[in-house]
Amino acid sequence: MNSQLDRLLAEPKPKLVRSRRKMMKFLLQAYHAGVPGLMAKPSTDLLAHSGGYSFHIGCPNPELRTIASWILTSGGDDHRKVARLIPALWKRHGQEDLALVGLLLANMSQAELGEEPWLALIHLFEAQEPLGALLEIAEEMVRGGHAIPDDAWLIAMA
Repeated sequence: MNSQLDRLLAEPKPKLVRSRRKMMKFLLQAYHAGVPGLMAKPSTDLLAHSGGYSFHIGCPNPELRTIASWILTSGGDDHRKVARLIPALWKRHGQEDLALVGLLLANMSQAELGEEPWLALIHLFEAQEPLGALLEIAEEMVRGGHAIPDDAWLIAMA
């Protein structure tokens, strides 16, 4: 694992989850801490511009899973605070932010989100979204135990 990220996420910080602004700044630090030492910055810049992301730092999936687990642990019993973080991550639209949205949606129930997770995802969509990110999010949600909606539901939501 990444020792720099491990030090940053050493213990849960419930007070940090209460403030979306502070949490968003903290997550950028965590993404940077999770990047492997020899990551090629020019390739991540190309991916950010061609993929429709506002940024792509290069934090790998295992580290993003660690960050998502830390967020859920820091949220404690009040998962509504974590759920309110999801639209802010989506609006910022970084590659790591969208991957983190998928991990959070996959690990939260309908009761915690206030609506069906697939419906929560649809409500986040803007005019144009990167297909790769949507496929990754859908894969995480299925892996998290959320059944794929049937065709009739998808047509009704379109």
